[in-house]
Amino acid sequence: MKIRYNIAQGSYQLSRLAIDLSKEAKIRLSWFDSYRNHQHNARLTCRHFGISPQTLYRWQKRYDLHHRKTLETHSCRPKRVRQPTYTLAQIEAVRKVRE
Repeated sequence: MKIRYNIAQGSYQLSRLAIDLSKEAKIRLSWFDSYRNHQHNARLTCRHFGISPQTLYRWQKRYDLHHRKTLETHSCRPKRVRQPTYTLAQIEAVRKVRE
């Protein structure tokens, strides 16, 4: 007797969607579940969860149905930060003048 394992088509994509989310991301996911269940009534959803419509709309722009990780918080720090334009010699000169 030979046992064969058949994997349903599309199950790989579904398994990728079942990733671990943080507590905050799960709460945001419940916002959008409620939003869809209430015929896309944003104001009703916001009143139910106690959030501002601006917050819901901001997360709605960021949310991608196929990538649940988009509901995670991310850093607001810029990716590129300006580098100092002065040298160590200039720093020492300023320090000496101040003393």
